Amino acid sequence: MEFNKLNREGVKSIIFDLGGVLLNIDYNLTVKAFEVLGLTNFENVFSQYEQSSISDEFEKGNITSEEFFQHITKHHNINRNDFYAAWNALLLDFPKERFELLKILKQDFDLYLCSNTNAVHYDEFRTTVNQFGVDFDSLFNKVYYSHLVNDRKPNDSIFEMILKDNSLKANECLFIDDSVQHIKSAKAIGLQTVLAKEVTVQEIFADWLN
Repeated sequence: MEFNKLNREGVKSIIFDLGGVLLNIDYNLTVKAFEVLGLTNFENVFSQYEQSSISDEFEKGNITSEEFFQHITKHHNINRNDFYAAWNALLLDFPKERFELLKILKQDFDLYLCSNTNAVHYDEFRTTVNQFGVDFDSLFNKVYYSHLVNDRKPNDSIFEMILKDNSLKANECLFIDDSVQHIKSAKAIGLQTVLAKEVTVQEIFADWLN
């Protein structure tokens, strides 16, 4: 579904991705940061489109931050501080207008967050998303961080978890994400979807707020 053809009628809940939709990110910054540290081809470990099984396990909370660090650096002499700084390099800013948009949408819709993340990124972005004096998670009815719920997109099971936990009907939910594989999975189980790739959330909801 194209963003400019959104039909507000019938939508009762909106499920947001975090990175690339609400929080600005740039995967290339992490890849380049690791190249500086001598860890080349890091895009094979972690990228927007695919990643290694070790990153999947980290995002599902099945391994600790220390285990992840030890696995990635076992053939490289990289200290923890430099490693985590490079790992977090992709995390950028959270524009205030997106924070305000969430507050407006919350007046008419149930809002949910579904984010593939990990313990290190989670600790880092909490400072950014809470900068406006309001706990970010409180803007949503419920939040689903992959490492805390032990599941991740594009698994059908994480979407089914959200629907079941909150007694939602798939066709009454709008899911917004910037990754094609996540959109395909959500669409396959009946959610309305928007691929937020070269469009901001403000543009997605512009007609709804006028």
